[in-house]
Amino acid sequence: MKKLLAIFIAAVIILGAVEVVRKPSAQQIVDDFDSIVHVISLTQITRDSKLIGKRENVGKDTYIGSYSSSCISENGRDVVFGGASVKDRKIKLKVKILTESGAASLRVRTGSDVKEYSVDENGIIEKTFDFDSGGNYAMIIYNNFTGTVEMTSEYAK
Repeated sequence: MKKLLAIFIAAVIILGAVEVVRKPSAQQIVDDFDSIVHVISLTQITRDSKLIGKRENVGKDTYIGSYSSSCISENGRDVVFGGASVKDRKIKLKVKILTESGAASLRVRTGSDVKEYSVDENGIIEKTFDFDSGGNYAMIIYNNFTGTVEMTSEYAK
């Protein structure tokens, strides 16, 4: 944690020095700061090589894309989509979980608020979230789960 804080402080100092020389607009400063915050937040998202399932992002955007898994007695957590930002986003998540045994659920963290969602009688979760500035993440939680999970994340209108 101390190392992360030191990196963040160094990045802010460097950004400040660059911004003074460059004389950017207020929006450019916000965008640059948002980029730094987002890069640091990527440590919270499960790396592709460590995922239980498989993720496809849309370009470099870590908030949207698709995810699927086929599991046998799987335990753990995949932090699939999200990040930290100074900008607000509205995200629509569609999840389909077909369970043979065990359990899998959607957990969403918006800032410090964490909620877990279970599927309806058809194995579906479809919900829109307001990702305000701060850390926002969508994850799948596996508890001795055998079955399949499919999830898409897109920007809502």
